Amino acid sequence: VAANRVLHSGDTAKAEAQARDRLRSKPSDRAALVTLQQALHAQGRFAEAAEATRGQVEHAGRGGTARLEALGGHAWELLCAVEAGQLELDRVEDEVATSLTQAQRHASTGTVLAGTHALHNLVHGRLSESLEHAREAIKWDQDRAARADDLITLAEALAALGESEESRDAMQEAQALWPDNPRLAGARLNLEDMNVHG
Repeated sequence: VAANRVLHSGDTAKAEAQARDRLRSKPSDRAALVTLQQALHAQGRFAEAAEATRGQVEHAGRGGTARLEALGGHAWELLCAVEAGQLELDRVEDEVATSLTQAQRHASTGTVLAGTHALHNLVHGRLSESLEHAREAIKWDQDRAARADDLITLAEALAALGESEESRDAMQEAQALWPDNPRLAGARLNLEDMNVHG
């Protein structure tokens, strides 16, 4: 609880330290694992965040909602790490695919994991599929952070397809929704590589 409170105050390093301290005495503490994941993600340390989500999956129990959140979160962190160049796709692809398949079994609708499917297709270079899933996710995601992530994925897919102006618009909207999104820096570099600026 203390670590979570610190995290929401913006001190991600302190939250990480407190969560790790708690996990030393109780490695199965799901709240501490979630706080650790969020603290690492906020710092852009996606590969390390995926270690925390691996622990969440291990300790998620049998409840559908808890397993969906743990499995979906794990696939997401792995994909963010691949996108950021922190993990090789070949090394984690089987784990991503298994996590996504299992998470989808617990999802109430096909749209619940649309944003994750969009990023999964993007890192594989399946741009049309990525675009389709990202647009579907944007249509349904009400959470500002989730929409911002969907827009980043959309922007990268559009840029790769040569739709520079629409890509710029999506990035600007993503930044307005969540200026501190840790994916933004890497996405900007990816877009610059494709000659999309601004």
